[in-house]
Amino acid sequence: MRLTLHITIGILLLAVSPARAQTLRVEGDVGHPAAVLLRDVLARGSYLIIHRDTVLPADTRIRGDLVVIGADVRLEGRVDGSVVVLPGADFFVRPGATIAGTTTNVGGGVFISSKATATERLELPSEVASRAEYQSNSYVVYLTPPPRPPLFETGGVMGVGFPTYDRVNGVTLRATGSARLYADTAAPKLTATALYHQARNRFGAELSLLLRIGPRHHLVIEAADHSATNDGWIRPDLSNSLAAAFLRSDLRNYYGERMIAVELAREAPTGQRTGRGFVVPRVRLETSRAESLRSRDPWTLFGDEEWRENPPIDAGRIVAGTLGAEAGWRGATSTFAGDAAIEWAPPALGDFDYSLFMLDGRWNMIALWGHTIGVRGHFLHPLGSSAPAQRWSIVGGSGTLPTLATGERRGDHLVFVESSYGVPLTRIVLPFVGSPVLVARHAVGSAWISGAPTPDLEQNLGLGLAFPFIRADLYLNPADRDRLVPSLTFSLPF
Repeated sequence: MRLTLHITIGILLLAVSPARAQTLRVEGDVGHPAAVLLRDVLARGSYLIIHRDTVLPADTRIRGDLVVIGADVRLEGRVDGSVVVLPGADFFVRPGATIAGTTTNVGGGVFISSKATATERLELPSEVASRAEYQSNSYVVYLTPPPRPPLFETGGVMGVGFPTYDRVNGVTLRATGSARLYADTAAPKLTATALYHQARNRFGAELSLLLRIGPRHHLVIEAADHSATNDGWIRPDLSNSLAAAFLRSDLRNYYGERMIAVELAREAPTGQRTGRGFVVPRVRLETSRAESLRSRDPWTLFGDEEWRENPPIDAGRIVAGTLGAEAGWRGATSTFAGDAAIEWAPPALGDFDYSLFMLDGRWNMIALWGHTIGVRGHFLHPLGSSAPAQRWSIVGGSGTLPTLATGERRGDHLVFVESSYGVPLTRIVLPFVGSPVLVARHAVGSAWISGAPTPDLEQNLGLGLAFPFIRADLYLNPADRDRLVPSLTFSLPF
């Protein structure tokens, strides 16, 4: 036992270098809190450097700060100060370990067990380049901030954004530009988008002013005169536009909106690492006035039947506050993304008095042999009075429940959950598209209006083939097995 202890201490002494033996300095003018904390650690001078692969056992106690560089280190004991992980290092905090100070990642990797005790965490943004060099018994960490952004820039291609297409607006053209008060990513940024809705022969605009509040929060002031929808969760803009233009399939309802809003939000982290999750809250105040829009008759490549009607909304002004949060998690083989919000329109401030809870989430996983599992869901529920029609959403049709007509069920109550299981058919290789994926699906859901009887949930079973960019399925309702419904879906990764 004593011999083992002496060997462990010897290995630890080889891997650990006191600050007086090996020093560390930082080059580069970066003001991010992670870089500031690194400089504070160096200024205190009571740090320990570990530069070799090391396990710090449960009886380890480091009374100052810990700096890890160019090594894999596993902590099972305690650090009384802060921990800084530098380029080329991975730091693993095992169950039962404790870090009393701040854990800061400056170009390395940090992996903390949920059963460990750790306080605040900081991470240098991925756009800040970092590297470490060993020079004359001293480590030098170089931090290079990103290049300063231009004062003026255009969005899309030479200022022209990708157009959208739907049965109400036809082609919507976009021209976007932005300007900063001064050439810095922290500068206030004004973005303006000019819109032209071809089928309505109507111009519109969207404006936003972004004000950064520290490195991780921002305040946005928005104003818009545009068409809006609550059905974007069913499929993305580009996929819906292509389906509308080619197949006469528009899975959204629309309304005209003039709005002004102020939103304070925490920003989601960039370059999310495996095993990391985040929750970013937001608070939004908004006033808007809506109007009904009718379906037009835009051209499509296939199909000549009439477009389905775009239902009317409740005209009036909404004054509401929203408390919400976006969440995400990334594992080795799975990912999760979700968003939850409660919107409250208090009485006497606008034309409506309601509260509405909204939830949307997606989880995807790669299983054995390349099989895939996916679950997505969407949920609406008023908390008290009914919500106006411009807050409703739909189910029915391709993208939700194909055995129902598109948008057949609509309301301020909505439940929809779809699960899928995919099996790659690797023995089949087709020109240009590669191997298809055999996908089995199960979907259940419905939508209804406050005060109406709650309908039975509709179920759909589906089986089909998925190729890059397109999917073909056959669906049936288990309660009506004699009727098979084909579904063709665009699935562009946009």
